[in-house]
Amino acid sequence: MVVSYDENTGIGNVVATSNGQTVDLQKQAATLGTREEQAQAKADATAQAAAYIRNYVTNSGDTYTTSITNKMDPKKVNLVNQFITDLADVHVTYKVTVPTPAPTTATTSTTPATTPTPEQPHTVPTVTGQTGVTVTEQGVAAKGQAVYAVRGLYMYNSRTFAKSARKTYYTKQTRVNRPMFVVTGYARSKTGALRYIVRDVNHTKKTDGWKGYITANRTFVVPVYYRSLPKSRVITVINKTGVKAYKNVNLTGATKHYRKGAHLKVAKIVTHHLTTRYVLSNGTYITANKKLIIAGRY
Repeated sequence: MVVSYDENTGIGNVVATSNGQTVDLQKQAATLGTREEQAQAKADATAQAAAYIRNYVTNSGDTYTTSITNKMDPKKVNLVNQFITDLADVHVTYKVTVPTPAPTTATTSTTPATTPTPEQPHTVPTVTGQTGVTVTEQGVAAKGQAVYAVRGLYMYNSRTFAKSARKTYYTKQTRVNRPMFVVTGYARSKTGALRYIVRDVNHTKKTDGWKGYITANRTFVVPVYYRSLPKSRVITVINKTGVKAYKNVNLTGATKHYRKGAHLKVAKIVTHHLTTRYVLSNGTYITANKKLIIAGRY
């Protein structure tokens, strides 16, 4: 089996040979019907390759090592219903870019360096039960968090996506109208691709309250709430009815209304349960919902 993943392009693939047959997930994806299905399948192939790489590759600084022995249970390596039982011949290709150290200069500055605010951490739980899914991937939304679709996608009634399992299609929308979901659990397809089990929370749509499976691939779905400060320390209100600032982190005690297009200076970002808030320079709180505000000046 050959597992490849390029950190620079974010593209990966798994090629496995069993009983004289070769399974190439990326090539297989290209044979599917619609462009959306092809894109989804290619994204799933990359997600599976990335998951294997994370299982294989460890690093300390710029030194990368691989360990294959006893890392995989043959019964769990299922590529399109074909079990791979011979793991003696496994190859891993992992491309990374080693940062070039910045040149040192003799120039000194009296201005203190600004430490970037790290993305707010969140816990991705270990999920057990009916699907027996363990989720450890970085960047995965935590159970109970809100996510929205940045590209068109289907909701399915099965964790393994097929045309017959489609429930509805969500078209690609402008930022303020993107379809939103709450993550209620996790599942994996037959090929190991991670799925979100979600509840539709688009309250003005007929699909409001629907439950199903969507891809967890970040090409299609991302968290609704910001988890870091913008470099400019400025946000722009994009909600057509504006937003309010509040005295309290739970958004109670409204103090001021800001119209669409207002530019607001933010001092920090704080976590409130599974959401985040921006703290304005005057100490009041404002939502960090990407459907209502956007980082930077617009």
